[in-house]
Amino acid sequence: MTEPFSPSTAKMCMQVAGAAYMSHVNFVEAIFPAALEVRFINHKDTDTQVLLIAWHGVAVAAVRGTQVSDNFSFIDVIRNARCVKKRWKFGGIRAHAGYSEAVDAVADEVDAWAERHTEAGRKVYLTGHSMGGVVASGLAALIKFDATYTFGAPRFGNKAFAKMMEEQSLYRVVHARDIAPSYPHSFLGYRHAGERWQLSSDGGLAMIDGKSKDFWHYPYLQGQEDHKPINYLNAIMKGYRK
Repeated sequence: MTEPFSPSTAKMCMQVAGAAYMSHVNFVEAIFPAALEVRFINHKDTDTQVLLIAWHGVAVAAVRGTQVSDNFSFIDVIRNARCVKKRWKFGGIRAHAGYSEAVDAVADEVDAWAERHTEAGRKVYLTGHSMGGVVASGLAALIKFDATYTFGAPRFGNKAFAKMMEEQSLYRVVHARDIAPSYPHSFLGYRHAGERWQLSSDGGLAMIDGKSKDFWHYPYLQGQEDHKPINYLNAIMKGYRK
């Protein structure tokens, strides 16, 4: 890990990850009036969106998660279901067919943006909630960021992918009994990548061994509730106010 986990950076990334669901620049600018740059990458064929936002000293790219309420995306539902693994980029790595397709669709444009802000002297972070988080973990394998923070992210690839990411500053935050990180199941050969941080509903954050925690979560309905981005944001803000 080159940059250690930071609660304040996690808070900032979760705020931007939540804003990525808005899909409209005007709404995002209203939330972050001090931002110098706000725009979206929108890859229509794969329905993949990435919010790009920059301030004087920092820039954040946030991949939008699954749209299941406002602006419902059937493509997102199909992408999540395409859990067959395929060979991807590097020797021995197999990745989720749907998630890796989204990564490949936006990687070049995100890379160019990140390089521009790095050269300008800014800290550059990558983030995403839910499907946005798992796509971010794939992008982190291809593009240099100061750190990547994911929230409620499923698994992207196999053991070889997780091993390759061990030296990255990749932090995955899991709120309470969020059910999404248990998908796709480990018996299909998927493994989590990155350092796992548990977020409690009262805002506590603690690094834990995720191997025994991401198998499955019950009760199911509580796991769905804990997965919602608003509940991640509420919990992380409680911790920040302590």
